[in-house]
Amino acid sequence: MKDYSVFLLEPDDLVREAFLSILEHKEYAVYPFNNPWEAESFIKKIQFQIAFIDASMGNFDIQGLIKQIAEISPPPSVILTASRPEVDEMMTFFNLDVSSILLKPVSIKELDNALHKAIN
Repeated sequence: MKDYSVFLLEPDDLVREAFLSILEHKEYAVYPFNNPWEAESFIKKIQFQIAFIDASMGNFDIQGLIKQIAEISPPPSVILTASRPEVDEMMTFFNLDVSSILLKPVSIKELDNALHKAIN
């Protein structure tokens, strides 16, 4: 088991299960969520070093969620996934100190690179 835990927020069941399977295979402990409001309630209750979050959650405030995660000490690395990101939205996320933004569909190599960047 790796020394890193992952907070995984992905609303799509198939995509979440795929990420969960891959991350567990890589020996990460994973806390998977599909509901952003439920996930938000667990931010301060679980210990994680990497947050893996889908950026398109409809009317949920992802920027607020990222700010809450940044308040954890030490702050976890944040990796976002997005299907069709808007340029302004992505710039805002980078200003919030997001370590990586991955475009869906995410390749294993891109995922590995983002995870490597997050833990270093």
